[in-house]
Amino acid sequence: MPSIRLRLLKWLIAPILLINLAGGALTYMLAWLPAQAAFDQSLSDAAGALGARLSEAGGAWRIDLPPQAEQVLRNGDADAVYFVVRDGAGRLLAGDADFPALAGAKPAAAGAALAYDGAMRGEAVR
Repeated sequence: MPSIRLRLLKWLIAPILLINLAGGALTYMLAWLPAQAAFDQSLSDAAGALGARLSEAGGAWRIDLPPQAEQVLRNGDADAVYFVVRDGAGRLLAGDADFPALAGAKPAAAGAALAYDGAMRGEAVR
């Protein structure tokens, strides 16, 4: 006959394991969601700064982005920074021509940014 310790261990191991897994998942989500929101806000801020450089003349959009401003925009300490600015017809105004397009999306409203996951030059990007 098994001891009471062994019987208790058999009864409690599964609930303890499930509680630990649930706690780990909850901790991950509580850390991931605010970090993702902060990262998306920084992307939105950069998009707003680019949007402020846009102008329309004669029905055509153009962007005034000096090389020094682009260099500051691309200056990332830990990560590579990619961006693209396209007009309503999808023509490139500035940035990386090979930037992944959001399939099936309509252009964002003026001044609005849209963050999405994709792949750029073989690496995952947001």
